[in-house]
Amino acid sequence: MVSIIIPIYNPGDKLRVCLDSIKSQTYHDIEVLMVNDGSKDSSALICKEFAKEDERFVYIEQENAGVSMARNKGIVHSHGDYICFVDSDDSVESCYVECMVKTMEETHVDIVLQGLNNLYDGRLGDKKVFPNLIVKVGELDDKMFEELFYFCGPYCKLFRADYIHNNKIEFPPNIAYGEDFVFYVKYLYLCRSISFLSNTFYNYSVAVTGSLSSVRLHPDKFWVNQVNRRGEYKKLRKQYGIEQLFYPTENKIKLVALRGLLSSIKHAQASLKEYLNIVVYDKDFGFSDILPLNIFDKLLLFLMKSNNYISRFILKTIIK
Repeated sequence: MVSIIIPIYNPGDKLRVCLDSIKSQTYHDIEVLMVNDGSKDSSALICKEFAKEDERFVYIEQENAGVSMARNKGIVHSHGDYICFVDSDDSVESCYVECMVKTMEETHVDIVLQGLNNLYDGRLGDKKVFPNLIVKVGELDDKMFEELFYFCGPYCKLFRADYIHNNKIEFPPNIAYGEDFVFYVKYLYLCRSISFLSNTFYNYSVAVTGSLSSVRLHPDKFWVNQVNRRGEYKKLRKQYGIEQLFYPTENKIKLVALRGLLSSIKHAQASLKEYLNIVVYDKDFGFSDILPLNIFDKLLLFLMKSNNYISRFILKTIIK
């Protein structure tokens, strides 16, 4: 059985679309844990409706405590052999679960990842496509490392439930952004092999807005800022030996996040200048001390640090 955990907080009309897409899965042996994190909209009524119509849907309620606590509560209540996460404003194609379970059971890997479709105000935009590949953790090259950390969110992945339960892996509730990264690294530490699928059966809803605080940035949600600020990265590096496992340096991870950041802000209505001021000049953000690995990264960082009219014009051209 697959436990599908959905943290819910005021998703509005998107919730019904999300739940309908899960209800239509071709893989039927699922339990759907709908964790309402104190929503003020009609989420509770919609969830109860689905729970009444389909016994596989389980409604769980909590006071507003954040997405980490909601996901953790879903993990505690889960009974499946596998766990996957879907955000309440996203949706999945009907074969989303089946293709990952089939891969997991046929290849005996420890985690399955697939790409996604980016939806901007409901319209299909760009998509992330992985190569079809099975790789051992110790054999990850630079390219596959970047693919592995393209997005650290728990969506688009199938996890083995016993790895999570037996090792008490959870999302840290004290981090506003970057909780996904901490959970992900702790899980990857247990993995010996990984399967990448070229499917894009996950539809990721990217909010197009002018507010920096409300933009749903993809893929890394500014995790570098909060992970570094809380000292979590140092603890993870010391405890799990991240460099030895995945060949990254902190610098390389920041570069992956930087590219993802630029991919996100090209769809936002807020000014590029606003983003650059926060990214480049906030010491806690951590991008100001990146060492470029190639000419393209060097150009990006130079333009970002210049942050004048000409450099912003060139940046807009590059990231279109």
